[in-house]
Amino acid sequence: MTVGTISLPLENTSTANVKPSAVGQWAALNGRTVREMSRNGDFIVAILTPALFTLAYYVPLRKMMETATYFGGGGLSNYGQFVVPLIALGAVALTMTQAALRAAKDARDGITKRLSTMPIPRTVPLAARMSANMVRSVVTLAAAMTFGHIINFRFEGSLAETVGFIAFAFLISLALMLGADALGTLTENPRAVTQALTLPTLIFGMMSTGFIPESGFPEFVRPFVRNQPVSLFTEALRALADGTTSIQVMVPALIWGFVILVLFGALAIWASARRR
Repeated sequence: MTVGTISLPLENTSTANVKPSAVGQWAALNGRTVREMSRNGDFIVAILTPALFTLAYYVPLRKMMETATYFGGGGLSNYGQFVVPLIALGAVALTMTQAALRAAKDARDGITKRLSTMPIPRTVPLAARMSANMVRSVVTLAAAMTFGHIINFRFEGSLAETVGFIAFAFLISLALMLGADALGTLTENPRAVTQALTLPTLIFGMMSTGFIPESGFPEFVRPFVRNQPVSLFTEALRALADGTTSIQVMVPALIWGFVILVLFGALAIWASARRR
């Protein structure tokens, strides 16, 4: 009897030298992050947080702000229409904090370092995190608009202004998430990065025209309140929703938005691409 041998190739010579495309790598990492978000309940939090913001902002302030004699700029005809842009920005702030937390955890657990040693373009992990974060941003902004509708928020402008409202909210979301991702990647400390973002978020949110009109603040802080980014973003979103856009309102907000996007985007790319 003749004994034969079977030769099995260790690798397919037709595909051995084929590397996954950057798009395929991005899709794999993006899918991993989205699935992990789903398992961790991130999307549930993204839906519930705007509801909590709506209750916390609208319920205690509506009666006062719709009272003409209220000291601090009352007399609003529809406080829901007034406050929902800030609720939308609050939802965006949530995605910023979660983006920082995700990047810090990946850096702390060595995932970022391992990916940097693999044949993957250094910006692909950043792009995957941002696209996954944008999925969460879509969910939380949709929830904010839904709860806003319940408290009588309406888009009263043109279709272009409605699209502009959504696009501008996503622009701010992306810009802030890029900065937060860079901070998380550099610090590699989830607890520290969330604490570092909490205070600025509270200060800029509370000291803005999102809650009450500028006339509700003491004279000496009004210049800061009037010109700080959150107030400019809120006024721009409010104008887009009301159909009252103007160059005076939109240009400063857009300048701030694109400046933050460019600066934080450059910082995020540098933090992601640097050698470790």
